[in-house]
Amino acid sequence: LIFLMKAFMTDSKLEFKDNGEFILSYAVALGEEPSSGTWELIGDDQLIFSSEDDALPPTANIQDLSEEKLKFLSVFPDQQLGTINLTFSWKK
Repeated sequence: LIFLMKAFMTDSKLEFKDNGEFILSYAVALGEEPSSGTWELIGDDQLIFSSEDDALPPTANIQDLSEEKLKFLSVFPDQQLGTINLTFSWKK
């Protein structure tokens, strides 16, 4: 699961719009259209994502945020593996 997520998300583009929308464009050419949804910043360290296709995890804990980089940790529950922690890093 983690290998597939890494392969699918590497070199993808995440764009945050001022109006609270996001667009996630996948680098892997699988015929996927960009995903979109809404985002909200809670405090200084939590992002909430909402989209119909669950392109991003619903909650993310920000570990690093600057003009050049966003890094966040998301926790996914899995019936077989238990809890999976995934860190996403995005560069400008």
